[in-house]
Amino acid sequence: MKTEAKNHARELRRQGLSIKEICKKLGVAKSSVSIWVRDIELRADQLEALNLQMIRSRQRFGYLSRCDGANKNRIEAEQRHRLYEQSGRELAKVDERFRLVCALYWAEGKKRGKNTFSISNSDPRLMRVFLDWLVRSGFDQRIAFRVQYYEGNGFSVEMIKAWWRNKLPRLDGKHFRKFVKCTLNRASQQKKVGSLPYGTATIEVCDSELFFNVMGGIKYLQDLGDW
Repeated sequence: MKTEAKNHARELRRQGLSIKEICKKLGVAKSSVSIWVRDIELRADQLEALNLQMIRSRQRFGYLSRCDGANKNRIEAEQRHRLYEQSGRELAKVDERFRLVCALYWAEGKKRGKNTFSISNSDPRLMRVFLDWLVRSGFDQRIAFRVQYYEGNGFSVEMIKAWWRNKLPRLDGKHFRKFVKCTLNRASQQKKVGSLPYGTATIEVCDSELFFNVMGGIKYLQDLGDW
């Protein structure tokens, strides 16, 4: 039986199969196959095919390893997000100001992205609620503030910036990001010029914990609505 396996292994090797493939086909240990076929020299084309096969195998292994790592990271991130949401639910039960922020964000805030707390509005009174809360909550250094405006209103960026700073006393120079000038692509958009002379402001904080805390608070409010 051993002689038959040896002869079969040598024949497969002459056909250009790798030692690993021969072991798999015959169910024989790698050490035995290596000894049986070590005197067989492969042709150049066979060696090239085996090298190409080995490269593809390594690439496949690397791809699967990266996938495993990505899946592990995704699962861990989902677990963190659930914990953040639960913390937001608990906070909403006892913190009236946080419930107000969650309610307003539910109506006006960005719900996608999962990593960024972001809200846009032209009403400085609404934006002041969010800005004051973010500063009080320790996000002062991470706040990004920008404005989308229509050039046709005749106000310069500095004039618009000064207006918002007057309406939002907690705004600081470090918060400002580049303002965005809106373009009029259709005649119907012309009516927007003049209606919002100081533009629409956006407040952003890139922080997944903050985002999911607020999402948890919103779910708490949603549960209240189901009563």
